[in-house]
Amino acid sequence: MIRILSSDLLLLLDRLEREPDLVAVLSTAQLQLLAGMHVERLAAVDAAASAASAANSPLSKSPRTPSYDRMFLEDIQRAADAKLMEKNEIRKVYIV
Repeated sequence: MIRILSSDLLLLLDRLEREPDLVAVLSTAQLQLLAGMHVERLAAVDAAASAASAANSPLSKSPRTPSYDRMFLEDIQRAADAKLMEKNEIRKVYIV
């Protein structure tokens, strides 16, 4: 399941987990990546890691297993959507 996630997205989420305010200065491409992420898939990865942890599986929280709270992912996605809309509005003002 990890293969469906881009390394760019994972790096971005790691940065935003530490500093959520960075969403204000991200590029349009980065915002689009966040806006288009599949929260359900990322939350499923988190759920699988939690289940593995409960079963003392070697998959539990290994360095290669991302784990993000669903609420965090949804908040980041909403912020990215809002920032993209803001950028589009600014473009409309200056292009006209």
